Amino acid sequence: MSIRENLSKLELNNAKLVAVTKGVPAKTILESVSYGVTDIAENYVQEAEEKFKHIGRKVKWHFIGHLQRNKVSQAVRLFDVIQTVDSLRLAKKINRAAEHQEKIIKVMIQVNVSGDKHGVEPEHVRMFYNELTGLRHLEVIGLMCIADIENPRLSFKRMSNLNSKLKLPYLSMGMSNDYKTALEEGSNMVRLGTAIYGKRNKGFLEQIVGDIADFFREVFS
Repeated sequence: MSIRENLSKLELNNAKLVAVTKGVPAKTILESVSYGVTDIAENYVQEAEEKFKHIGRKVKWHFIGHLQRNKVSQAVRLFDVIQTVDSLRLAKKINRAAEHQEKIIKVMIQVNVSGDKHGVEPEHVRMFYNELTGLRHLEVIGLMCIADIENPRLSFKRMSNLNSKLKLPYLSMGMSNDYKTALEEGSNMVRLGTAIYGKRNKGFLEQIVGDIADFFREVFS
């Protein structure tokens, strides 16, 4: 099925679509842009930088990976939204980089609702949000999560309950395998990769090795 057909079959209920483009060539991304994609998401700064040379500001760029502190300045320069802010130390570094670049960077708080190793624990989100509001070069626009594979609906319900108190503009939750459930529970921003571009052609082992190599390039480059 083509990218155009995949996009036409999505039922998003007016939620913002962020196309996840990790491992997707720039040419293919540009094809999806021609069919209406306006926002894309990358997991690695280095991969995004290469694609940016070909795509530029034709889209809004979202960062959805774990941001290494030595990549903060590049990320602030490149991305319009950093969705995975989960510590005050990281937030302060992003704020300093944005101040040096004379810009306000949009950020989202990553919430740990699935027992993952990244994200702010739900009971600490309000306090963390209050801390971020004191950083003048950050604009907190929402909450983001990766749902529990076994019970995604519970994860999404917890997120909706959190935001019912904070009332931030965006709830970024839902991926290709669970976005319909996320929409039912109040998501208004979904991050879809496979649903748009199909499965990557790499074999499972090759994909794992590639992900590990990407990680070490981010840490040591």
